[in-house]
Amino acid sequence: MKAHELPLPAILLFAGVFAFGMIRRMRSHVGRQRLHRHRLRARTLMLVVGCGLLLAAAAHRELFLIAEIAGLVLGAALALFSLRLTRFEADGGNRYYTPNLYIGLGLTLLFMARIVYRLLLMWPTLQAGQLPQGNPWMGGVASGTPVASAVTAALLLAMLGYYLCYYAGLLRHAAVAVEAPPADLR
Repeated sequence: MKAHELPLPAILLFAGVFAFGMIRRMRSHVGRQRLHRHRLRARTLMLVVGCGLLLAAAAHRELFLIAEIAGLVLGAALALFSLRLTRFEADGGNRYYTPNLYIGLGLTLLFMARIVYRLLLMWPTLQAGQLPQGNPWMGGVASGTPVASAVTAALLLAMLGYYLCYYAGLLRHAAVAVEAPPADLR
């Protein structure tokens, strides 16, 4: 192995952490979930900060900014549609929701496929121990942008926008449910 090649343990560690994160994300779309208002508030705040940082980082690159705003709007629209398909229920004093399986899971899988695709494109460059340079579509690390391409940026912001609006909708439902107890608990 050459000194500038990526070591296999580092690659396996990254792949394992990535797979673990994606499996956890996908599990959140399957079955009934307990509505934890404090966790949702914390996640919503983190997503607002993350989206703000990504938009600020793309402010000097018009194509990235347009892609990120389009992704954010698309994600928000999908979240609003998904909230209409979400079932809410109360059981034993606890509130639960059952998200639509296909929308959030599909968006997560699409983003995951895009990341794998980008890594496969960049693999020869990474193996050679070089940073991608000169090409704005491949120059994420070298140009200082947080993502490698406008398409990846749009998908990332679509996923973040989806979760931001979806969690905000869940919080709104929880606040309304606290004010007026559901008919099955009266």
